Amino acid sequence: MTFSRDQIELAYQLFLGRRPESEAVVERKRKLPDEKALSRVFLASPEFRDRFAALNRSVADDESPVVIHLHIPKTAGSSFNRILARNFEQKTRFAWNREQNRVFKKMTPQQRQNIDLIFGHMTYGVHQELRRNHINLFVLRDPKTRIYSYYKYVQIAEDHPFHKRVNHEAMSYGDFLNTAAQQPQYRWAIDNTQMLRIAGLDEFSDDADIDYAAEFRRACQHAFSETCEFGLTEEFPAYLERLKARGILTDTGEQRLNTTNSSESFQAAMQTLTPHEHELLDSYTQWDQKFYSICKTYLESISGH
Repeated sequence: MTFSRDQIELAYQLFLGRRPESEAVVERKRKLPDEKALSRVFLASPEFRDRFAALNRSVADDESPVVIHLHIPKTAGSSFNRILARNFEQKTRFAWNREQNRVFKKMTPQQRQNIDLIFGHMTYGVHQELRRNHINLFVLRDPKTRIYSYYKYVQIAEDHPFHKRVNHEAMSYGDFLNTAAQQPQYRWAIDNTQMLRIAGLDEFSDDADIDYAAEFRRACQHAFSETCEFGLTEEFPAYLERLKARGILTDTGEQRLNTTNSSESFQAAMQTLTPHEHELLDSYTQWDQKFYSICKTYLESISGH
């Protein structure tokens, strides 16, 4: 694989916030074999480590930062919420949902100031309504297995708004992907939603106007800011230990995950997809996969893997 000059310049802006220092470094990086290798070069650089040194600092010395869990559906968020609830049992918690969003916006600044934990299905940006220090937490999951897990969850969750239709029409996994292509309310939950949520895109945005490349850059900037700490569903215990080391958690306790589907059922479902449905799935995960891969590569680099 040979990268273009524009791709290398974009990587410099994304990881280091600047242009390349010389034509020679551009040419060397253009010859790297793939995106993972390119990411590793930047993530392992002293300049990147210095720029994002705050990612690894303890929050113990901060003035009681409010913890915000940006719960992305089907990424172990329910398990994580239970752990957070135990750790904040004696503190003020706020469960975010569409109804409570309206309540939150009507609160006075002083009322918001008293909240210690905010958790729920929300996009990046809630902290802009706060005057306290804050830390955003979120968990990512392999994009294709996450979408399949969401489909299985809709099948069994009777209170889910799509449950009746999915079961009444006996939708296969492929049917579900096809339906999502035509229905925005379905599509928001699966179309590169991990990246878009961390970019801060509102779920009611018109998808025809989405600049995915720009949102991807924004998501990376947010993820690698000093006020974010992310982990992976596949390495959930390691994430909890990092949060404990930073003083965000004191009790990691139960680490059981509610992942809904097995590897075997996922592989079986993938084999039933038509070529068109595989293309749909690829389009729904293209930017999520880039985002997930960069975040995973970063976590591997700090763990020494």
